[in-house]
Amino acid sequence: MLTRIPERYLVPLYRVEDIRRREQASFAQEGESYAMMKRAGDALYRHILHRNPTIKHLCVLAGGGNNGGDGCIVAGLAAQDGIEVTLYDLASKPRVGDAKEAESFATRQSKVRVQQDVSELAVDPAQVVVDALLGIGFRPPIKDGLNVAIAAINNKRAQGAWVVSVDCPSGLDVETGRGASVVLADLVVTFIQDKLGHYLQEGSSVCQQIVMENLQAVDLSDPPAAYFLPPTVLDSHP
Repeated sequence: MLTRIPERYLVPLYRVEDIRRREQASFAQEGESYAMMKRAGDALYRHILHRNPTIKHLCVLAGGGNNGGDGCIVAGLAAQDGIEVTLYDLASKPRVGDAKEAESFATRQSKVRVQQDVSELAVDPAQVVVDALLGIGFRPPIKDGLNVAIAAINNKRAQGAWVVSVDCPSGLDVETGRGASVVLADLVVTFIQDKLGHYLQEGSSVCQQIVMENLQAVDLSDPPAAYFLPPTVLDSHP
């Protein structure tokens, strides 16, 4: 009988404020923040290629924040590899800072086509859809008509496309796991640490698979808010 669960079997889960502290400490140590965004985009792209090695066309739906910036990095890297990319630019206002630099990197690539009309996603030939609309700072309700974009992503997935979400599925509150309109993600590549809301409420059903990339973030040794015990652990320890 399993009386004490070894820590190696437990997935530590963190709140957004803990993630933000590690981000800021990492930026201070490096003296810049764009390097971490580049590592995030590179990690995302590696996971896409690992699961879709023959990909010819992908699309990125990018919001205006740093989550969208991560998506722009993916768009640029894929285009450099000869993949046809449609970048659905859904920012409600001009990007600034790191997100603007990432946008410039993407749009410099000749194989990146920028599109603002999300209705075109229905006929887009992309085999892979990158959800980079809303990040971990999102709290309901959804604004700027992005619920239409979320619905378009889910419809594309129903047609057979493979969907990867950047850090969290768009529309999900990663503090509570709640969301009325949420992207259904085949894969979530989450950064620094896994988030509490991925395992609560709607979060438990919209994330088919989650992988974590720590992006070389500074370790502040913050205690997790909770732990997740995968059901397979209990199955293998009667």
